[in-house]
Amino acid sequence: MATADKTDPIVNKEQSSIHKDGEIPSEDLRRGIEQLVERLTVIMNETRSISATEDILLNLESTDENFHKYELVKLLRRKIETQLGPLIDDELDRISLSKEAQQDHISNLCNKILSSQEFSNFSHSLHYEIKTIIDDLVQNYHDDIHYHTNQMEGIKTKSGIIKDEIIFLNSSSEDDSEYSSTEDFFFTSQKKLNSIAKNLGKENTKEDRLRAVRALSNMPESDIISGDFWSILFENLTTILSDDDREIAESGLCFLESVLSSSDYLLTTHIYSTLVNYLQSFFADPDNKKYSQEVFDINQTQFNHLLKGMRLMNLFLRDMAPYLVRYSEKFIVTIIESTLKLMNISTSTVQIGSIKVTPMYLIGLIDPNAIWLDRITQGHYTRERIYKYETECKAMIVLAISKCFRVINDFDQEIIIANTKEESDQMAQAAYTYTDENLQYCGFFYSLNVLGNFIYYKGGRQLFPIQLPNIDDFNVEDLLVYMIKLMMAFSKTSISIEDKLNPASVVLRILRRLIANTITCQQCICKERLINVLLSPITSILETGNDMKGFIDNTFVYVIEILMALSASSPGFEFLINWKVPIRILVQFTKELLKPDKSAQKWPPKYVVKIMTFFRHLYQTCIGFSLLEELDSHDTLLNFPCKVKDLSSTATSSSNLDSQLVNWDPRLLWQLIDCITYYAMTPKGVLKLESHDALVDCVNHIYYICYQDIQILEHEKLPYYIILTNITSTPPGINALLKTDYMKYLASDIWSAFEAQRPDDFFIIPQTFLYLPGDPMDKKTYDVFIAIIRLLSSFPAVYEILLKETLSREESLIPVETLEDIIQRMILIDIEEQTFAECDYSQWHLFGLRLLEILTTCLDTYLFLESRYGLQKFLLERQEICKICDSDEFIADVHSIERNRILVRISSIGGPTERHLPTRDISNPEDLPPQFSCLPLPSYYLPDMQNQKSSVATEIIEVIRSQEELSSEDWLRNCKDAFYRLITLEPEKLVGAATTDSDLSRTQAFDRTNDMISKGIYLVINYGQRLHLLEETPNNYSNLSSLYHRFYDHLKVDSSNKYTGFDWFAATVYLMLRGNSDLTWDFLCRFSTTLSSLFLWMPRVYAGVTSSPLLDSEIHPTFSIICHEIDRVLQLELPLVHSAFLMAGYPVSQICQHWLRQMFWNFLDWQEICYYLSICIILGADYQVYFCISILRHLQDNIIEQTQNRTLIPFLKGEPIRNFTINNYIASMKEMEIKYRTSIMTRLIEFSKIILAK
Repeated sequence: MATADKTDPIVNKEQSSIHKDGEIPSEDLRRGIEQLVERLTVIMNETRSISATEDILLNLESTDENFHKYELVKLLRRKIETQLGPLIDDELDRISLSKEAQQDHISNLCNKILSSQEFSNFSHSLHYEIKTIIDDLVQNYHDDIHYHTNQMEGIKTKSGIIKDEIIFLNSSSEDDSEYSSTEDFFFTSQKKLNSIAKNLGKENTKEDRLRAVRALSNMPESDIISGDFWSILFENLTTILSDDDREIAESGLCFLESVLSSSDYLLTTHIYSTLVNYLQSFFADPDNKKYSQEVFDINQTQFNHLLKGMRLMNLFLRDMAPYLVRYSEKFIVTIIESTLKLMNISTSTVQIGSIKVTPMYLIGLIDPNAIWLDRITQGHYTRERIYKYETECKAMIVLAISKCFRVINDFDQEIIIANTKEESDQMAQAAYTYTDENLQYCGFFYSLNVLGNFIYYKGGRQLFPIQLPNIDDFNVEDLLVYMIKLMMAFSKTSISIEDKLNPASVVLRILRRLIANTITCQQCICKERLINVLLSPITSILETGNDMKGFIDNTFVYVIEILMALSASSPGFEFLINWKVPIRILVQFTKELLKPDKSAQKWPPKYVVKIMTFFRHLYQTCIGFSLLEELDSHDTLLNFPCKVKDLSSTATSSSNLDSQLVNWDPRLLWQLIDCITYYAMTPKGVLKLESHDALVDCVNHIYYICYQDIQILEHEKLPYYIILTNITSTPPGINALLKTDYMKYLASDIWSAFEAQRPDDFFIIPQTFLYLPGDPMDKKTYDVFIAIIRLLSSFPAVYEILLKETLSREESLIPVETLEDIIQRMILIDIEEQTFAECDYSQWHLFGLRLLEILTTCLDTYLFLESRYGLQKFLLERQEICKICDSDEFIADVHSIERNRILVRISSIGGPTERHLPTRDISNPEDLPPQFSCLPLPSYYLPDMQNQKSSVATEIIEVIRSQEELSSEDWLRNCKDAFYRLITLEPEKLVGAATTDSDLSRTQAFDRTNDMISKGIYLVINYGQRLHLLEETPNNYSNLSSLYHRFYDHLKVDSSNKYTGFDWFAATVYLMLRGNSDLTWDFLCRFSTTLSSLFLWMPRVYAGVTSSPLLDSEIHPTFSIICHEIDRVLQLELPLVHSAFLMAGYPVSQICQHWLRQMFWNFLDWQEICYYLSICIILGADYQVYFCISILRHLQDNIIEQTQNRTLIPFLKGEPIRNFTINNYIASMKEMEIKYRTSIMTRLIEFSKIILAK
């Protein structure tokens, strides 16, 4: 090689000259290249592969701090500045005058330069110059090498002749020159490689063999890969590993360890095969004899080296498993085939005491959990290739099962494996020695994990059934039965369940893993035979009446843990619900345990929590709640925890039982209250909690979770959001909430979301619902918005909160603390001082207006707020301020647009086609809907409605007239059939006939009608007149007001009545009968005696009932029964929709209660409302459930989409139900009637017997 200038390019300060035209002198360019190559020689010699060298060269600028000091880099920079500098300057001047976005400047500039003719000429000339110099350097390099080779030919050293073996550049060693490191030679000849391989042979001296191993270790992988000496090398490597000399064997193992991490898969394959061959030969070596000692001592040289080899193999499999998919199939097949061959060795010449040591025992010592197998089978690609070796896999399964059978039999012979394990731990810590029993235990433990891995995957399960020596067709179910029996056996020992080396814990982990997967749970675990074996200890105790203390302390833990996991999975839950036997057994068992006179009630508190957790998975769903209700278990499950809670809070007791209950750990008590709180996941569960006076504790628990910085993930809070929403939708629930500081903290969150200083990097979420498209909203503000919507989702919540707050205006700078503050400070901003005082008035007011719109979607809430604050008048006055002087135009901003939308919503009633809600989009001013500051509404929002003509079907009339000819049951059945046919085929013929209006003889209007009822009557009359259902006469208000007075007297409604909303059912009937007060009165009187009236007519349920536990709770049966059944049927019919509500943290019972309470007004068109009321009256009250399910089915796609966008609650409450027609869903309602009528009507009749009997 031609010698380069030895001056360091970093130190050399000499400046190279460049011609004026930008050309670099060839001598300067050559010198720069030579200096760079010389500088990189040291770095390149340290690499072990070509890919590593390429990586260093490609990233030289980022890895070498002296990169920009190299002379070649300086020359190239000057050449670029000279030839391309003017072009770059011109482009920069052009860009500075343009109006392009700043972020596009650099990319446009680069594209322009790279596509220019100047750059093309520059690159071609530079490429030609460098190529010429490189070719010259390469030619000089070959000449130098040829010269040095001729000079060295025939020269002898202390190590012999080097000719044709190794070409040295600089040899500094004396004794080890022929096995020198890679710094001493450029490449190794094939002859020398063969010599190194032969020197590894057993016939050579120890020094030669060690020197050869060191040479292999220092040799580049490329030389080993290119060598044609594989057969000799790997045969001798096996002898090296098996050598009795510890130093030789250890050196060989170190070489294998270093090469196993090679990037070349071919070399890795050969090395791994060598390692496995050595391990196989050890167990098959005929020279191995029975060792005299009775323990396996890993300090012994031969065993120590063997374990190191096994450990190296195990680590390779564990580390390489995630990357096997990158290699060729031949490589994977070789690895898997050799591994399975080793693992299936069942006989061995190595014997310790009475046991023959096999790979299973040793791998059990190193990897007892079979992690290597888990890692390999995690990927589908490698897993399928393992299962292709069906014979080998079956042999491994048979070997593992045989080991488990042997331990089970030994256990039956009272060989306590637990003590063996303890001795094993002690001996292993002391002297690293293992007895015969220790090794058996390790092999057994490892076998359990191997079997658990095989049955988890489909390919592994397909290997069953297998043939055992004494059992034919041993399938997966048989294996799981044996595992459960083994778990029961080991649960009676002293080993703790937390011990990771407890076989019972291994079985528990395997079963949990199977249960967590939907497919394996359904195919493997949901079997009656398995559950019967699992519950056999409990059934034995219940049948014999034996003392259960021993069972509780041990076996119960494993049984309940498996049942908890099973009930938490979808297929397991469905299996338990459908079969019912396990739940019935556990309910009976729990009742026995929790009897006050049973000593078993003193069992450990953590077990009480476990069994409550199991039942929690059931009663947190409406399906499970109904099943437990049939078994009469709710009182049992609630009485005992409530007693524990009360005693723990008072810490006073007199009896022995109470003293046991008081001494509960606070964490366990917290978990117990958490289990009780989950009762409120269902509407009927809220009623149960109220009957046991547990609502206050549940609300306190939720308040603690939400505002005391509990370490809980966001998705884990979703059930608590549902619970809180369900509780606060009832008067007793919201009163319990008001006893905490929850409302204060929620209001403070609103204050901090707007007034607190935000960090510079606060998270931005565009929300098209809360703000205009493109306007940002941080996550904290949106979360607070959704939280307050959940809290105020129902009318009872708003009514109870505001009823206890006084109308007063606080100082504007004091943070909001109550709902009254929120309304006054964010909505009713009519004081000039407040406008200037609020730091973010625009966002404050916009937040309040959006909140007001959601609240007013509930008509009862709107009527209450209107009667309390005069919302309509306030909004109209604020709109008048936005009006441009001397014109009918308005200033369109986010506030006026939002107020306009609210005014349209509260000033008119109508379904999706009966009114037009204005849009929020102000991007196109020409398309803005008209704004207004006085009533009536512009015609733009109220389309013309056709007069509802009479077209009663002839078939219905004929059926009605046949009443005298048929029995009452046949006549009623015929009426229902005729109604069903007409509503399916010709629903428009069921529109009621027009009737003449009849004034009641009332001289005065309803004097007892409060302001809320009065405003509701005006809304009803306005809606009826717009639909041409009522004539525009001045008597409309007095007629409907008098009618309200009349049936309120009939229902005996007074000031102590528990129903505080407007009667939308009576208003609907009044409009359906076209304002005929006499017909309305006659119908309501007759209808009030029917079952359906209790659930369709909201005030009816309280009529004449002086005292009832169900009604004293103030929880309406429409919520506790109808909405409960809707939730139950929804989970069965539309599981995706049910899951969407869970993910949104919003109960479906709330929106259904909203719909049913106001008879779908503002959500459906009038015609669909009439159909709804008709089918519920004629076909039965259970059609309320089917109708709501049909609507949710209709909205399924929207619900799923809105859940993903986190806008489900505003969508359901604020948007009408579009394109819903009853005739499209009446068939599915009929199908649901066949499936669910019996169960639903049973609950409705049970409730009616209690109420109608009063």
